[in-house]
Amino acid sequence: MVDFGFLNLFSYTYTYFGLFLFSLLTSIVVPIPTFPVLAATVFFLNPWIAALIFIIGSVIGEIIGYFTGVGTSKLLKRFKTNKFRKRRIISKIETLLKKRGFLVLTILAIVPLPMNSLGIAAGIVRYKKLKFALGLIIGRIFRIYVYTIIVLLGIRIFN
Repeated sequence: MVDFGFLNLFSYTYTYFGLFLFSLLTSIVVPIPTFPVLAATVFFLNPWIAALIFIIGSVIGEIIGYFTGVGTSKLLKRFKTNKFRKRRIISKIETLLKKRGFLVLTILAIVPLPMNSLGIAAGIVRYKKLKFALGLIIGRIFRIYVYTIIVLLGIRIFN
């Protein structure tokens, strides 16, 4: 069996709840690669249930990031942001999300990047909540289940 060290201990000790907390926290504040943790859970947990729980935690974390962005937009309105470079950046993000927002969100949810910044940006420009959540869910389902399939295929090949 492959030894993942602390990841095996983590997944064996905290199981599904720990996986949920890990995915939630990595979506909110901690930019840790999620693939090794998901790979380690395959040895101790049902991989499909673990993937589903991982998706749920990740999506909830991103929605928290979205509402953080909404709060930030209220704060930015208090200050005269027209004089700052931030206003140009916000308007570029707003234009991108208005033109191709759903596609951009879905693709960025698939790519393994720290996505919380996108959730905050979508909240700042007040992107539609339902479209944000739907794009995020579709992208995360695709990404996490592809990870799970890769791990399971790897186990079959190397066993």
